Formats: sequence, structure tokens, C-alpha cells
Amino acid sequence: MEQMKIKVGLSFPPEKADKPVVTNLVKKGLTFNILKASISPGKTGNVILELAGSEKDIKGGVKYLEDEGVDVIVGVNMAAGAVEVVKLAERFDKVAMVSDSGSGLLAREACTPNHVHWSWNTFSYAAVATKAMLAEGHKKFYYLTVDYSFGHEMNEAASPHIEAGGGEVLGTIFHPLNSNDFSAYLLQIQSARPDVVIATNSGNDAVSMIKQSGEFGILDAGKPIIVPMVFSLTDVEALGLDVTQNLRAPIPFYWDRDEESREWSKKFQAKFGKMPTYFQAAVYSTTSNYLKAVEKAGTKDAKTVVKTLKSMDISDFFAQNAHVREDGQMVHDMYLVRVKTPEESKGDYDFFEIVATIPGEEAYQPMDPSTCKLVQD
Repeated sequence: MEQMKIKVGLSFPPEKADKPVVTNLVKKGLTFNILKASISPGKTGNVILELAGSEKDIKGGVKYLEDEGVDVIVGVNMAAGAVEVVKLAERFDKVAMVSDSGSGLLAREACTPNHVHWSWNTFSYAAVATKAMLAEGHKKFYYLTVDYSFGHEMNEAASPHIEAGGGEVLGTIFHPLNSNDFSAYLLQIQSARPDVVIATNSGNDAVSMIKQSGEFGILDAGKPIIVPMVFSLTDVEALGLDVTQNLRAPIPFYWDRDEESREWSKKFQAKFGKMPTYFQAAVYSTTSNYLKAVEKAGTKDAKTVVKTLKSMDISDFFAQNAHVREDGQMVHDMYLVRVKTPEESKGDYDFFEIVATIPGEEAYQPMDPSTCKLVQD
């Protein structure tokens, strides 16, 4: 029988916190990996699990958890396979709060009445990077793009903004996933003399590209401006300010944005020893807003909870001027940051300067009745 995997967030009531509820899943034919746990006897606890087993066993395991009084949220902090996660949420009639994937399909062909897409997507990142750069007077763009669907989708989202702003795309270089040597690509791009390089890659590809941009003196010179499209605090930590200085990047959240974000982030730092990335902040925001919706709705019925989320004004340390649209996309203000120089940084985690704020209505794509069943007449 075909095996499947799914990530679930569990919220335990105090009377269940010291019971062997999770370990009993083995009796249901499942294996599990505990990804994160915060639970103490007599107190409300939270656990994130990766469950593996047949579809029948997973469905039975989820029902068992619910029968035990444990609240189940599907797909918390799930990046790869997010489209499959929301399909599973609809099939099992659970809520999926997707906070880590950037797929634009989640509010289009893959929209469901059971999920909400939090944090960011390819459209919002493309809009932030291009609109902010155009507003600074930069007109000539070049794409350095990983050659798979993520990179292609980001380019397709960025080009209309560049054209509408009177800019032009001088060229595109597609590189294989897990490339080590970007020197030839960077030389080719430099010869074209663009103002901005939109670098649509992540992980080891982004690290290698940024390191070699520094070695070529591009970052010190400040031109062309390199804009890695997936970039966070941990990347600066790993590479250092001396390597990453003057990079620009689109982000949905920065800990030092305002007093509210600083207050929450300092509590996070006190507990975990470091400032939160936007991925970590988004998980907390999705979960807390889900729980608010459950309370407001007076039920844990999945579709009712999602409808309630769509009726709520969302405003917390993470999201400003936010709401959830009918297609399941949470729309909120987005930011372009510049990485500070070592001399500008005042200390640990003082890495970014917010140089532009793009309102959510300008950052996110319009709802599309031709692709999302939830907004069709």
C-alpha cells in the first residue's frame, strides 16, 4: 500500500498533556517524527509531528487524535509539497495553515475551502523587489534563475511589473539546481551592465551565488544590485555582513520593524537564544490566528474556521493591514530590506534596514475567478 507523509500541528488540552496520546499512534499503524514540542503536565501543549503511513492509517490517526480531544492543524510550516498538503486537508476536512511555501498555485488552481496561505508567495516577492527597485530609479534588470518551476514562476510574476514601470529585462540565465560555480554567469551579467540582478534561487545555490558575487567585488561596488528572492536572517548569520552587505531582499517580516515586532521577538529570543526568522514568526502568527478563529467561531469545524478567518481583521506582530481573501490568500504589507554594512550594524541581529514598504493590495496578485473555484460565480 502506498505510503504518504504529512505534517500536523497538535494542540493538547492540559488534561491530555501527560498522556501517551502521541505514542499510541504507533498502534494505529503510523510512524512519526517529533519536529518540535512545547508541552508540560497540566498545561496546554503544542507539538509538530511528521506522520507517515497509508492514507487510511493517517486518516484513522487524525480521527484518534481528535477523539482524544487534541486539536489538529494540517500542514504547519510546510514548504515542499504544499499543494499536496492542502489537497490532503480538503480530503480529510482539516484546516491547513500554510506559512512556508511561496507557491502561487495555493490561491489559484490549488485553492480549497480548507486552507489559508500565510506569509508570502512568488507574486508578492516579485512585486516588492521590482516595484521598490523601479521606485529608486533602476530600470535595467537581469534574471539569474534556478531552472525549475519556482524560478520560472517568479520571473513570470516579475516581468509585468518591470514593463509597467518602464523598465526592461536585459536577459535571463537559467542555472541547474545545486550549482557550485556561478563565475561565468556573473561575468556574463556584468558585461550586460544591468542595474539590478533578480536572483531567483535559494539554499546552497543562493549561498554560492552570494559568496562569488562578493569575490567579484559586486557587493562592495553596489552595482549591479543583487536581489536574492529567498533570503533571511540565518543567511546573514551564515555568510556574515562583510559578504552580504548591500544585498536587497523581499521579506514579509523583520523583527526590528516596529515596537510590536520587537516586543514579540525579544520574548522569542529570551526563550530560544536568537531572533526569529520570518519563517518562525509566520508559524506563530498562523497558529495564534487559527486559535482566535476557533474561539470566535465556537467550533473546530474546518470550513467554518477558515470562513471565520476570512471575516477577521488580521493585525499582530507579524502582519500589518492584513486580511484573508476569499481565495485563501492572506494579504498584508510586504518589505524590501537592505543588508547593513558591518559599520552600520549596532550588534547581533541588527542586519536589515527596511528601505521600502509595499501595501498588500499592491504586492499580491488579484483574485482570479478563472483559476480558483472559490471565487467563481
